[in-house]
Amino acid sequence: MAQRIHRGCCRSLIQATLLLSLGIYVLLNSGYYTGNNNYDIPVLHKQRIFQKACPSTRNLFYGGQSIEGAIKDATQWHKGGWNLKSLQLYLDNQISSTIVMNDIYFVRNGQNEQQIHGKDVEIFIKDYFNANAQARAGYGKILPGKLQKTVNLRGTGGVWEDRFIEVDEPWSFERWNASLGPIGPICKNITKLGSGYEAKYFCDWELSNGSKLKSSTHDMEECHIFSIGSNDQWGFETDLLSLSNCTIHTFDCTLKGGTAKNKPKSDRVVFYNFCIGLRNETFNGRQYAPYSELWGKTGAKNAPKLVKMDVEGFEYDVIIGILEEYRNGHLPEELLPEQIIVELHWATKMVDLPWLLRTRGAAEISLFLGILFSAGYMPVYSHFDSGCVPCLEVLFVRVLCSA
Repeated sequence: MAQRIHRGCCRSLIQATLLLSLGIYVLLNSGYYTGNNNYDIPVLHKQRIFQKACPSTRNLFYGGQSIEGAIKDATQWHKGGWNLKSLQLYLDNQISSTIVMNDIYFVRNGQNEQQIHGKDVEIFIKDYFNANAQARAGYGKILPGKLQKTVNLRGTGGVWEDRFIEVDEPWSFERWNASLGPIGPICKNITKLGSGYEAKYFCDWELSNGSKLKSSTHDMEECHIFSIGSNDQWGFETDLLSLSNCTIHTFDCTLKGGTAKNKPKSDRVVFYNFCIGLRNETFNGRQYAPYSELWGKTGAKNAPKLVKMDVEGFEYDVIIGILEEYRNGHLPEELLPEQIIVELHWATKMVDLPWLLRTRGAAEISLFLGILFSAGYMPVYSHFDSGCVPCLEVLFVRVLCSA
């Protein structure tokens, strides 16, 4: 007996040692291990090296501690499971509303087959199992009845196996709140362009002497700003002309005749009859080109300081396309935009999109934010206008760069 125990202990010790070694190996090779530098960040990217705060954008924010804290929060959100917990709580909170909206009710076992309706369904079932607690949290315990659904056209929630429901997500700001994650670091200066529904926000540049956009961009070797999508409305460009010395490149292939009739009469606003796409192609008479190709057409030598994007639901594919160019080696890291102002949508009327007849769920949005974070982008500001519930203006800044 003692020999068997001794062998069992040794075997357990060996297994524990192997697991510990494997765990350390995974940490060291997955990007989750950080060094001593305050700006080391456990983010896995294409070369599996640590990422650090970008020197080009660090001065946009308040101090090292502010940046470090925001990076840690974002890492916990995307790599530590906070996003999953947020989504779980968000969906759990929709159980009762889904039951009510879809006329789902609970029929108790027994001769009378008592029916329980509305929010009382969830309360009754939880109270029942709390009063009849079992080992293993009551796994496999049969419900004291079954869920049923009245046939109607309200809502989409279904009932599976008479005990599970598919929750409906609310058509409200809750969807953004559950998926966006931490906002930060905080910009020293937020500049607003335009007003109302069309307002855009970005982190203003500030030099050590306190000067802002106008004077600081005047001293830059070159300053370029990209505006993707215009609808021949030029408030964004007009405001930037007075605020900066940058050249503004506007791309839009949807204007009638390929002509921008209302473009400001300034040499610093350049119009291109192109839309951003995943590849070079002509579709329905419109010309599309990937981000790297559009950048090449501008003659710029550096990355744009700012990219404004308002493409009514296409932003998911467009931004992922830009990051794919980077990861595939077709776009140098130094040409990624410093800031991206984008209007995100969980619903759109753009008929060319394959998802135009449905809404994007909070989980999809959260995954999208994770893809941006893997390339160093973090949301530092957001603005919600109740006039467009499925829309959210978000400012992303490339806070993290490769070492």
